[in-house]
Amino acid sequence: MPQKLSASRTISFVKSSLREITQWIQEEQRIPTLFDSAALAEESIPLSEPVSNHLDDEPVYRLSGPRLAWYVEDEILHITTVRTAARMSTQF
Repeated sequence: MPQKLSASRTISFVKSSLREITQWIQEEQRIPTLFDSAALAEESIPLSEPVSNHLDDEPVYRLSGPRLAWYVEDEILHITTVRTAARMSTQF
């Protein structure tokens, strides 16, 4: 996990869109972010989906939303659905 996602922050998002939250991650944490558009569309989750969440001196990776999941690959934060993430597995 990128160290930037482990950094503690205090911030509040109230009915913010997924785009707004990921824009904050990209700008403030300098972490490139990609949406799994196909998975989000399959679950009918628009990028304008309102998400409320907050961090109180907590790691950035604790940000989440209903039905949303994320993973990091090649230092890029990928935002997908819980269903899609559950189908993924780590192989050694």
